[in-house]
Amino acid sequence: MDSVNLQYRSIVEKLLQEYIDFLGNDDLAEVKLVLDEKHDRYLLVETGWQNGYRIYGNLIHIEIIDNKLWIEHDGTEDGVAYELMAAGIPEADIVLAFKLPELQKVRSAKLSRRESAAISRLRALYTINNQTEKPMTRIGLAFLVLVNSAKRYR
Repeated sequence: MDSVNLQYRSIVEKLLQEYIDFLGNDDLAEVKLVLDEKHDRYLLVETGWQNGYRIYGNLIHIEIIDNKLWIEHDGTEDGVAYELMAAGIPEADIVLAFKLPELQKVRSAKLSRRESAAISRLRALYTINNQTEKPMTRIGLAFLVLVNSAKRYR
């Protein structure tokens, strides 16, 4: 087993678990983590009922292929790739598989100054948070960073 794969597995599992904790479950709907560690496939699936309608959907689907994270589906609002980069995964190891092959690279060089600054602050806050006793997910940190960014640019 490759140490890069082990590190990436750990980061992906932790990130998806944070999404579950953030989204929560209720009596009728549940967010589930589906892991296939043998084939390095990781899915976040929502199932249940809402207002009399069946809910079933794939929120996030990530696979590890040739030491790269292939994001097969990203149903998040801001993009899970940015959270993976904030967790320390190099952008060169992230493939946006849901895009045309010529557009699959994460293009952080084309990010706005505000987005780049938000990612930097997120990395700094995440590092600080990991050294404290206060539990806060990267999602919560991302929200705080984006809120603070929005306030500064108004």
